[in-house]
Amino acid sequence: MNVKATELLDKIDVFLSASDPRQSELLLSGILLPLLEHEGYSSIRQNITVKPTPSRTLDEWDLVVERSKNDRFMEDSIGVEVKTYTKKKTDKETVEHTLSKARSSGLKRTLIFSKTGFEKDALTLASRYEPQQIELVDAATLKNWASALNTKSDDESKCEIQLIIKSASKAFIRAIAENPRALDALEWRDLERLMAEAFEGIGFSVTLTPPSKDGGKDLILHGEIRGKLKTYAVEIKHWRAGNKVGQLAVASFMDVLIKEKYDGGIFLSTYGFTANAFEALTKIQRKHLKFGAESKIVSLCKTYVRINQGLWSPEINLTDSLFDETM
Repeated sequence: MNVKATELLDKIDVFLSASDPRQSELLLSGILLPLLEHEGYSSIRQNITVKPTPSRTLDEWDLVVERSKNDRFMEDSIGVEVKTYTKKKTDKETVEHTLSKARSSGLKRTLIFSKTGFEKDALTLASRYEPQQIELVDAATLKNWASALNTKSDDESKCEIQLIIKSASKAFIRAIAENPRALDALEWRDLERLMAEAFEGIGFSVTLTPPSKDGGKDLILHGEIRGKLKTYAVEIKHWRAGNKVGQLAVASFMDVLIKEKYDGGIFLSTYGFTANAFEALTKIQRKHLKFGAESKIVSLCKTYVRINQGLWSPEINLTDSLFDETM
């Protein structure tokens, strides 16, 4: 569990053990601030306050959570009632009174906290309203709220997502290696990601280009072949309509290879190529640009699986995997 959540849980334990109502209100204010910031009140931190209200202010709410005092002050504020009963649960009448008080004071939202929980009819009444109008919070709910607080950094979150995507790509590769028809269930971006994983597993350093404005290539491969560092571009077409790649797409990809001076290119199309797709290519161009249909994609997936099982040496067969005659 992250540090911030742990600190809040410690504060909650102190709050739950406090017997003085006024002290309880002050302690709860320090807990609600980070929780409500996480719920969308964090856009302007310095303008958010959680404070006990003076007697007879806003109908004597225990706490008022506010943004800045502007024309929408009442719409942006939350009235909070704190019930510190030690034995009985908060009843339906309290919920009714709090709702009435919210209407009379102009507040759009209200929250009731009860250390001992709520009676069944109180929960039933509150369930008839939207959570934004009234929310009932007991000790367990407050702890769960704090435990779920996300304090991961942007980098940590991005890293977690990348690991999830990588795991999914590995699972897709295994599925295709076992049954090529698994390809039919994949979207085009899924195929690009799994091929990036496959080429990386074979021994290349791989760059997956953005889904849009990719510069005419989907992957960029870097690897040492026969003692020399080589860079290849890979274009992948996975048209769910089953269309084959034609001459125009091939010529466009060849232009990318020439302009950006790649050592070679690989064009993969799950549904293959038209009969005239390669007619405009010279013999030299055909030497540097190889093609592969579904069978080559499946072959690369099977190679990846064999590597992971320790049955294949990428150092020896790296070139053959890319430029053998099955492409």
